[in-house]
Amino acid sequence: MSGKKTMVSVGGEDVPLNDCDWVLWNPCGCPRGVAMARYFRTEDAAWLSFFGTWKAASLAQRNEQGLRVELMTHERYSAEVFPLMTGACPHKAVGA
Repeated sequence: MSGKKTMVSVGGEDVPLNDCDWVLWNPCGCPRGVAMARYFRTEDAAWLSFFGTWKAASLAQRNEQGLRVELMTHERYSAEVFPLMTGACPHKAVGA
């Protein structure tokens, strides 16, 4: 097995894919989920990990629901996104 790392460009910087996470964002801007890029190496694989079926992860459904996926470093995820995932979405209407 080769020791060569798969590198990706994230925020203009080349980083190892294994040091990245895919973040699923709701239309409101709140994070909904995270998948480790070391296990889900492509955007399609990340979508599948979030929904479990290709039908649910279809491009049409993604667009209809306003969801998006973003690749970022684990360092950024830990600093910026994880804190947002530990609380409730402030955008949801009370009593909805």
